[in-house]
Order: sequence, then C-alpha cells, then structure tokens
Amino acid sequence: MLDEDAEFLRNLPESNGFTKDELTANRLHRIAQSQRGRLWGLALEPLRTSLTALLGWLLFLFVLKTFCPPMLFAFAEVALGKSLYVLFAFITVGVVVSFVLNLLGSFGTVLTLVRDVLQGEAVCLEGRVSTSSFTEKAKGLGQLHNEDIDQFVYAIGNDYLRVSEDAFLVLRPYSGSVFRVYATPRS
Repeated sequence: MLDEDAEFLRNLPESNGFTKDELTANRLHRIAQSQRGRLWGLALEPLRTSLTALLGWLLFLFVLKTFCPPMLFAFAEVALGKSLYVLFAFITVGVVVSFVLNLLGSFGTVLTLVRDVLQGEAVCLEGRVSTSSFTEKAKGLGQLHNEDIDQFVYAIGNDYLRVSEDAFLVLRPYSGSVFRVYATPRS
C-alpha cells in the first residue's frame, strides 16, 4: 500500500524538510551539511523568545533615555505615585532572569547537539511509527499569557521525534505502519 502511494512518498520527506540529497546522506549514516544549520536553530529555539524580549526591552530603554525629556519622567512619576526607575529595574531584572534560565535550560540540549553535529552521524530507527500530539504550557513570556503550544511527534519504540504539524498530518493516515526514520544519535 505505501509503495503504491507515490504522492505520500513524495510528500513525507518534503513535509519533514528533507531533500533527496539529505536523505541520501542520512542513509549513509551521515548528517548532511544543509541539515546542520537547522539542527542549531532547533537547539537554540528556547533562547530566541527570551533573547528577543531582552533586546526589545533594552531598545525600549535606550529610546526612552535618548528621546524622552527628564521633565516627562518627573511628571509620570508624580502621576503614578511611583518611581519609574524602580519599576524599570524590576522589569529589567525579570527579563534578564528569564533569559538566563532559558540559557541554562537549553544547555544540555545544545551540548548533545554539538557532539552530534561535530561527529556528523545519523542513526536509523526502524519499526512501527505512530503519530502523536499533545498540548503543553508555553514557557518564558508565553507563560505570562497562559499560552498553550501544540507539539507533534513521531513515536518509534521509546523514541519521540518532534516534527512539524505538516509532517504529522502527512504521516497520520499511515500511523502504525513500519518505517525507517533517520535521526541524530543523542539530540
């Protein structure tokens, strides 16, 4: 059935972001050069949001300091009945702490990824592949807004490989079928 579904065989690698050259390298148990950049991006993804918030906040403070007259600060402090500098200090500390916690939280992932990328090896997992999805609470700034994030995975044995929603939807009708999946050994 799978061998006869040419559209599925064309869409599956495409929905997972693989080219024919990358699949050829993976079949030889190597990570293709073009895949290394994407692996770095995935490892550093948790830092992206908190780093963006930190840089945005620092830019806001710079613009405020550069273009707002001191008289406006004094007026705002009288109107609010609070020191803006203390408020800005608390916000700055919160944003910096968020960034540092995300940095420490992704350290293990980045370390194993560095080992995988430097060794350049891909492993082959073969067996019944099931699609699975779950919802988890957002981290970082998304936590403040009670945001949820949908996660999509391929489950093969005891391994869970995170995939895009498109890749999940393409494989879902064939969930439970036997496939060969290529992945990095540790990350």
